[in-house]
Amino acid sequence: MKTQPKNITKNQLFTNLDKFQSIDAEQDWSIVKGRIGFNKNRVGITFWRAAAIVVLILSIGFFANQYFQTPPSTMIAMTGENQQTIHLPDGSQVLLNKNTKLTYPEKFKRNNRLVNLTGEGFFEITRDPDKPFIVNVADRGNVEVLGTSFNIRATLLDEAVSVQVVEGSVAFYSHDAAAAQKILKKGDQAELLNGVITMNTDLDRNFLSWKTGVIYFDQDEITTVIDMLSRHYNREIILDNSVDKQLSFTSTIDNQEIESVLEELSLVMGISYSMDDKRILITGNE
Repeated sequence: MKTQPKNITKNQLFTNLDKFQSIDAEQDWSIVKGRIGFNKNRVGITFWRAAAIVVLILSIGFFANQYFQTPPSTMIAMTGENQQTIHLPDGSQVLLNKNTKLTYPEKFKRNNRLVNLTGEGFFEITRDPDKPFIVNVADRGNVEVLGTSFNIRATLLDEAVSVQVVEGSVAFYSHDAAAAQKILKKGDQAELLNGVITMNTDLDRNFLSWKTGVIYFDQDEITTVIDMLSRHYNREIILDNSVDKQLSFTSTIDNQEIESVLEELSLVMGISYSMDDKRILITGNE
């Protein structure tokens, strides 16, 4: 059944035409664009607000981690009248002489292995090309290696920092003049004094006597002998004015007690000695 179209009167036609002509297209489009823009703005605001929250959370996490993270503990090894062997976190090993202090971290950093030494120590370093091993010596100089063995002496009584390389090579430099470093190789000895590094051409054959227990004397004057024995046995030895300073001594002391060495001196050099808990006095025979 077909639906018959409604008859539209002339008046109705003109009324609808007036409504159509009264539409402001530009104004309506502005309203639509405004609503679209508002939605876009809301989306943008929501996005940046979310991003800011994420950044804030990450920042709080980072600073909280920095604040609450426990830094690596500093280990301190101090010797008194006895020597001590220290095993470092990287597998390296240090033999500390008497009256020596070594500080090192519980875990080394990613880019280096830094320790601090005051006194005397013999280092045997595990090789790691990506992590140089650095010894800060009594806040006066640095010894830097990759993997080697060497001896450092920088006691409170020593004015100079002394280094002897047993195996490998090291870079030796002062804190004030790192560019003027010296490369020491196997068998080299050097001293740092007043910021200047000097290579020793007259090698000290007793440089490692504290470690080996062996002291070599070859026509050494009595003053040199007494100084060496005083350092080796960590005893105050006083040379009386009655002793002839021209006396010389030749011998090899091999892990002997101080009393045994003094007896040998008295027989060979014709001197006398007396000792107590604090000091040893060397006198000449009348």
